Amino acid sequence: MPSIRGIDRRRAGVPMIGTIRPELFRSVEALFLDAALDPDLWPAALGAFARAGGSEASLFMTAQSATQLGAPSAGFEEIIEAASADGWPQRNPRFPRINARTWTNFVGDTELLTADEIARDPFYNELLRPFGLKWAAGSILLSSPTLGPVALTLERALDSDPFTPAELAALDSLRPSVARAVRLAESLGFRKLDGMIEGWEAAEIAGAILGPQGKVLRSTGALTAVLGDGLTLSGGRLTAAAVDDNRRLQAGIETGIRLPDAAAAGPMGPILIRRPSGRPPLVVEVSPLPPDRMLVFNGARAIVLIRDPAARSASSERRLATLFALSRAESRLAALLGSGVPLAEAAERLSIRYETARTQLKAVFVKTDTHRQADLVALFARLG
Repeated sequence: MPSIRGIDRRRAGVPMIGTIRPELFRSVEALFLDAALDPDLWPAALGAFARAGGSEASLFMTAQSATQLGAPSAGFEEIIEAASADGWPQRNPRFPRINARTWTNFVGDTELLTADEIARDPFYNELLRPFGLKWAAGSILLSSPTLGPVALTLERALDSDPFTPAELAALDSLRPSVARAVRLAESLGFRKLDGMIEGWEAAEIAGAILGPQGKVLRSTGALTAVLGDGLTLSGGRLTAAAVDDNRRLQAGIETGIRLPDAAAAGPMGPILIRRPSGRPPLVVEVSPLPPDRMLVFNGARAIVLIRDPAARSASSERRLATLFALSRAESRLAALLGSGVPLAEAAERLSIRYETARTQLKAVFVKTDTHRQADLVALFARLG
């Protein structure tokens, strides 16, 4: 594998930096604040931090799972891709030590691991060395309710020296301002989620936004209204009462939050949740959220939308009655027929005779200017 230095730094003409450069800290602070407001600027802000820290690259990581968050500084994408493909995040020896002490100041490899551990560990020899990297420094900046501790790291070249205590102390002087920028970015991300929920509330949509563990971060009142009959919210997770239904639901949620390319595919097909009451099954759709740098620090991964056919039928009845001056009996029949229910079954559901249903249907045809059930289905679709 080529080194990051061979790929980017020399070709770009970036001067080599071997020590901390405090004179750049002020511009780093300004760029981090700009990136909190405009997430597309995070790669530039991280690049500036890497230069100020005498390093090759910088990135955000979750300390508990060692998962990279958002875009790293420019030129580090290849390493991230290689590391993720080969499962290196789970074998990173640094983060278990960081988690054990919950470091809030900047700490380097030599404070986390012994020289023998560094010399022998495959993470250094098989991942970092081929890319020309070795030394790192990091600090936990944020304790996220959904992601856990979020760390900011610097990555240095193989032929550089490890971070000295004096350099780590210099980085600590910069830490409060960059931590404030990250907390602001997290807050703005949650505001964006709240805006999504407000839009769903206005449209009376039963929906939820899920975090990286599949737990509900935000949900609508309409979703709460459908709970309790075949579907519950337990421990922050949506759970179906029927075992088979729940297996499908959890598999759909897992796919939605885990697959990095799933967003391009959109929804993964409806999941039917049967209800003990005998009412029509709930229809659940899970969709991955498209990549959005605004949401990096709150862990939003997927959305869940739930349709209640019974509720939709009641809403459709009211709409049909209003638009076409249908009686209550006619609107109830029209709503069933418009959703594809055969006339005989609709009569049975409404507890009326088949002949009565036919008479009501004739009146519905006249008032809606339709001539057959297929026309009603098309009308229902346009209104729904």
